[in-house]
Amino acid sequence: SNQKNEERQGSNLKHTKNVETKSFDSFLEIKKHWSLKDKLIDFYRHKFPVHKFFKIIPGIPKLFKIITKEKIDIIYERGGSYGLGVLMAKLTGRISIVDFIDIMYWNWALKNCDRIMSYFSTFQVPGLVNREKIDKVFTCADIKRFNQDAPTEKALKLMEIQDKQKIFLGIYVGGFYSWHGLEYIVKAIEIMDKQKLFKENGKQLKIALVGTGDQFNYIKELISEKNLEKYFIITGRVDFNDVPKFINAADFCLNTNTADALGMKIFEYLSCAKPVIAFNVDQIPIFFNDGVNLVFAKTKDPENLAKKMKFLYDNPSLMEKIGKNARKLVEDRYTWEQHGRNILHTIKKAIRDRLE
Repeated sequence: SNQKNEERQGSNLKHTKNVETKSFDSFLEIKKHWSLKDKLIDFYRHKFPVHKFFKIIPGIPKLFKIITKEKIDIIYERGGSYGLGVLMAKLTGRISIVDFIDIMYWNWALKNCDRIMSYFSTFQVPGLVNREKIDKVFTCADIKRFNQDAPTEKALKLMEIQDKQKIFLGIYVGGFYSWHGLEYIVKAIEIMDKQKLFKENGKQLKIALVGTGDQFNYIKELISEKNLEKYFIITGRVDFNDVPKFINAADFCLNTNTADALGMKIFEYLSCAKPVIAFNVDQIPIFFNDGVNLVFAKTKDPENLAKKMKFLYDNPSLMEKIGKNARKLVEDRYTWEQHGRNILHTIKKAIRDRLE
């Protein structure tokens, strides 16, 4: 089964080595020019994250009880636990695995865990970590939750859209952080407004930004400064169970991530059979085909992004075709079942490493 699992991943993974080298070199070059503020943020988030310590300390006795009572052998952690699982594994002699999908992570935990599951690339994992214990995996989508059947009435009501037939709706769902490139969406809409690309037809362009994060207020202020409020719907945080409803309410989705990695949101978009416009970062052409199951836009190029949005509007039949191809791609390769096999593969590696 391990061999089959590796074969499933091999067709994509064998192409990533040069991409990762290029990405890592770019990252190092950027790091050379970090300001004092950037360095302090890096220290605070990765080397000595005091704010996270206050959150994980109360979990230590609770997790210890679970480990001893249930006789846990392997601790698998991700995201918000921020190293609690690794810490408890060290204290109790258990195997620990970090699901590394959040770059804001405690370096000590990454260095001391048994294995790391890193999504698409390894360059974001700190250099102090042994590369031999990193398994490259892919994000995926829950195809039963994210599909075309999720009703849209609640989402449309929350967005105050009364007549969807008069709206050409694009949507972004996710965090509001610097690497998500939301300012490029705003700038693209500014270009479209100045060029009056949607003035001569019967539909009004709207962009829904769903989520929150560090740049939430900045993006709202940027929209206001440019007098673009009429184009944007900003919902803030919504219940995760409602996310498929928001996606289905849209005509197309936006993935303006500027970092060289692919998050879960792009596969959730695709799973809902929506055409997605994504910045053409290094990983994108490895996994997708432009105009077939995704639409590529030039990274950090708002003018090109604007052209791609207008292109979709002018080609409704192609939008539908791309959406169908996108859904099939996810069904064939990026499901939770496949991800479960990836996790099992990593667990077996961690056990073998301990036994050797």
